[in-house]
Amino acid sequence: MPGEDVFHMAYDSRGDGRTYAAVNSMWFGPTVQFSDDFGQTWEQPEIQPAFPSHRDMSVYKVWHLEPGRSETPGELYLGADPSSLFKSEDRGVTWHELESFGSHPTRDQWQPGLGGLCLHSIVMDSDNKDRMWLGASAVGVFRTDDGGATWQTRNKGVRADFLPDRFPDFGQ
Repeated sequence: MPGEDVFHMAYDSRGDGRTYAAVNSMWFGPTVQFSDDFGQTWEQPEIQPAFPSHRDMSVYKVWHLEPGRSETPGELYLGADPSSLFKSEDRGVTWHELESFGSHPTRDQWQPGLGGLCLHSIVMDSDNKDRMWLGASAVGVFRTDDGGATWQTRNKGVRADFLPDRFPDFGQ
């Protein structure tokens, strides 16, 4: 991928194994690419991560790829900018937005940090299949306990001395 920025790579050992890359190109835009031969050759999905037309938004950059759980071998998650979560259920061939996160009630108050308004971290709970955490730059941490149907802020006790409210629910 000469001349392109690779923000994150992940190896998915489930099934036959596949390597994924979150690639951002000045010319071709953001793409997810995958390799079944440890990076010797790369392919692009049939459907790249994109917002539904009613959202009136565009994916600016792709940031973080996270393979799903062992019991869901085709499942992958992708964090993007503007802060959003995408899911694939077919090993990265097609993607759709999880609008439950993207339309969080606090969304209209999120402000980008120096790296943009990116979703940069995705963590699966190893003990609870319905729980995961997301980290969004300059917004904070979110958690779901219902498989992504709803998201709650989880920033209690995180101090932000530069804000009027030193312990906000989000925005640090």
